[in-house]
Amino acid sequence: MRTLKTIFTALFFVALAANSNAQWSTVTNGVILSSPANAGIGNDPMTTAKLRLHYSTTTSLPAATFGLHSVMEDLSISSTNNKPMYGAYFKNTRINPGYMGAPPQNELYGIYLENTLQSFGKTWGIYLKNERLSNSSSAQAESYGIQLINNDPVTPAAVYGIHLSNTKGNVGNMYGIHLSNTKNGSSGSGNMYGIYSTNTNTTSASSSTYGAYFSAASSSPSASVYGIYSTVEGGASDKRYAGYFTGGNVAIMNGNVGIGTTTPTAQLDVAGVIKASEIIANKIASTEITVHDTRNENNLPNSYARTAKFEFKQRDVIGVPGTGAFSGMLTIAPWAGNSGNKHHQINFNDGGIYYRSAYYSDNAWGAWQQFILANANGNVGIGVADPQYKLDVKGAIRACDLWVNVANGCDYVFADDYNLMSLSDLGNFVKTNRHLPDIAPAVQMESEGINVSEMSTLLLKKVEELTLYVIELEKKNNVLESRLNALSK
Repeated sequence: MRTLKTIFTALFFVALAANSNAQWSTVTNGVILSSPANAGIGNDPMTTAKLRLHYSTTTSLPAATFGLHSVMEDLSISSTNNKPMYGAYFKNTRINPGYMGAPPQNELYGIYLENTLQSFGKTWGIYLKNERLSNSSSAQAESYGIQLINNDPVTPAAVYGIHLSNTKGNVGNMYGIHLSNTKNGSSGSGNMYGIYSTNTNTTSASSSTYGAYFSAASSSPSASVYGIYSTVEGGASDKRYAGYFTGGNVAIMNGNVGIGTTTPTAQLDVAGVIKASEIIANKIASTEITVHDTRNENNLPNSYARTAKFEFKQRDVIGVPGTGAFSGMLTIAPWAGNSGNKHHQINFNDGGIYYRSAYYSDNAWGAWQQFILANANGNVGIGVADPQYKLDVKGAIRACDLWVNVANGCDYVFADDYNLMSLSDLGNFVKTNRHLPDIAPAVQMESEGINVSEMSTLLLKKVEELTLYVIELEKKNNVLESRLNALSK
């Protein structure tokens, strides 16, 4: 039963009484205004539209009052009854008198609504309620609250599917679009959208295409302003999205982005842990870096690729020397392969800092080597935990060259006034002390070591003294040789 016929038939007779110039004719399930005259329904004699509905009263209304109330029901169960059914159908056409971009001369509205309410009740520009009572899974037809199709192939003026302009006082919320959707049932498929937007630009022009464009502004310095405000609840925890973007870049050109904070102080401000398979940045500024607890793992070099990773390690698991049960380790893996050269690991424990390396494809890391460290006094130890000298090495030193600064040379030995010990005195000293004059005994050298610079100078002094002894002996030898030659004559 289509009850819309009854309503429009009643409107027909009212309109006919209100305007006898209007010519009406009946058709199946309805009536048609067939004359060029206008028709009015209500208590306003002015008819400025083909069909004008007007009602005015100064008394309180006993019930809800509608300018146009359409109720349509199709209770048939025939599978062949698949024709569309419209509560209201509007089709407006204007042939634009402009040419090639000239602006249109008048506006054209599919629906023009203007509501005024001077009480505290609700007011709707359009109120829509759709119900589908079919429980069949084969009922695949779509249901629209509003479906808008606009076509403007000529004019440069903007075309709006919905254009909303709202003005209100300073109390209460104001919504450009307020949608409340409910989907019932414990099973079934199909998505539910608050707003679903599909825009297609088939022109060759360079104009932008927006799926959604939002602009928000407030003149209050203390008010919150949201371009998009999203709240989600329920559903699977791993499939709950406040925003889901795919197919392109997400660009935020101005302002800061906060994750876990409503007061971001940087372009990206995250209050929490960042987990990423890869981070590429020119500069990273952070108050802290997360240390991963992998204490029981001694991962192979190919476990790391293009990363810098801090880890908490049990010292004996990774076989690092030092002291203490635990340690901190930094791994730097510049590349995922041998072409990027070696991976590097640095371990920090109570016994010092140690280093090892390996290629990506190696099946084991190289041996740990201890770093050279300076203590509080500025002393550096190699193999020594508490160095007592500027360079304190426990072990052999190998070098291609070594330069040692000398405080004083030994040329004074060749001075005329140098007091050279006689050979007899030198013999007595060695016989008594078992070492040369000015040279420390072996026991002292073994216990205390030697000063290389001082020892080099002393040895040079002894060489120069030996030179003087040789020269003196040569003189005596020449005298003896002369005497022997004289005797032989």
